[in-house]
Amino acid sequence: MILRPGTRSLSVLAAALTLLLVVGGASAKTCGDGVACECGDVLVGTATLSANLASCRVGIEVRSGVLDCAGHSITGPGSRSSVDGIWVRNATAAEVRNCRINDFRRGIYIGGGSANRLHWNVVRASKVGIQLGGGTSESRVELNDVGDSDEDGIHLGAGTWGNRVGHNHVRASGAESLFLIESHDNVIEENVLEQSREVAILLKNAVDNRFYRNTVVDRPVLVRGDSHGNRFEENEVQAGGFTFQAFKDNGWGYPHGNVVVGGLVNKGSTCFRFTGAYDNTVEGVSVDRCRVVQEKEEGGLVPCGNIVDVIADPPTDPDDEPPVSVGCDETGGNVASLRYDRRGIDRLKIQWTFELPPEVDSGEGELEVVLADGDRIGIRVLAPPGALTEDRAGYRFNDKQGETVEGLVRVRLSRLATGWWLRLTVQGDIDVDGPELILRWRIGDTAFVVTEGWKQTTTGWKTAGETEPPPEP
Repeated sequence: MILRPGTRSLSVLAAALTLLLVVGGASAKTCGDGVACECGDVLVGTATLSANLASCRVGIEVRSGVLDCAGHSITGPGSRSSVDGIWVRNATAAEVRNCRINDFRRGIYIGGGSANRLHWNVVRASKVGIQLGGGTSESRVELNDVGDSDEDGIHLGAGTWGNRVGHNHVRASGAESLFLIESHDNVIEENVLEQSREVAILLKNAVDNRFYRNTVVDRPVLVRGDSHGNRFEENEVQAGGFTFQAFKDNGWGYPHGNVVVGGLVNKGSTCFRFTGAYDNTVEGVSVDRCRVVQEKEEGGLVPCGNIVDVIADPPTDPDDEPPVSVGCDETGGNVASLRYDRRGIDRLKIQWTFELPPEVDSGEGELEVVLADGDRIGIRVLAPPGALTEDRAGYRFNDKQGETVEGLVRVRLSRLATGWWLRLTVQGDIDVDGPELILRWRIGDTAFVVTEGWKQTTTGWKTAGETEPPPEP
């Protein structure tokens, strides 16, 4: 169609523009304060729905004020669409209540702003039921019923903080009932979480959150990556347990400094798993029908410093008491080993915790490793300053062929609460035969020496001794 000057052409153009604004059967406009809201509208003010909104190709955007659906429903094009049911956009003290939301990408999304409130809503069959993102802070998600989400029931995204999620019922989520990622200082209290496909609660790199009196019916709680300072108090976890798991995401992160106090864990295969996690505490938790503790290396970190003090009913036999985790500042978990290989690719491995003085920069100082038999050096490797790459957990070096620094295959140097943890692998033709084996490693000007506790094995040598001060020059 070619538009020519004149009244007829302007009328056609106006009609076309009007058509473009029609979304889901309603024209996009500003609503509230006496103007009824329909699909695709922007709320500024107060509005109460008087009827259901069906087949919305765009939901309602809330800039300010109160949206009260009065029990009416807003239905969208499906969970695989890119449409949100209600989008609270950079608002302050806005409120969404009494809505029934179905078939959207996100049923209700708060994107930024603060002091907003979602309550008494029912959200079904969306990809994510309720999501907070964009740095949303100090908002409240309360008394909502969320079910049948493809992925998360309630999701607190990166940068969100200071929010309260309480008294919600979340069920039948395709992934997690509740997911916190890089979110901090939130309060999660008295929610009922059940029938999620994977885990009930997932924390990933989440910090200083508080969980009070939540009921988890049939899935575990997973604390992953660099999640620390989180506190779980008087929660009831049925047919699940707690797992604290190291996770690699732009470098390894290790859960630490988290606390579980009181409450109940029962009917799970294992109540508390520490997988590459350190310095976590469990105190006064009642356990029943589960193995109490399991620890496993992950991401190069052997769990250490985890304290588990539980209440078992009936009381456990003394022989079945949970193991005492080696403290991260102790040497009980330290080990070095030399394994001979007939092909001449012998392997020296070190796994040790120790302290470094504050002035040592582990990324700038050179790393030297020496294994000697008396005065005869069996192998020596020297990584120059800058060879170790800094990441979230500390420093690392990986070279499966051992070619960049001859003989050096792997280094994982991790910061702990009380010092450093080293895992190191050196390979080559290592010519030592005891009995005066001396292991020495140096980071910058600080050296560590192991001379005692070596034992010969069928494949080489092994020690579990203590480090000694470096010898006088």
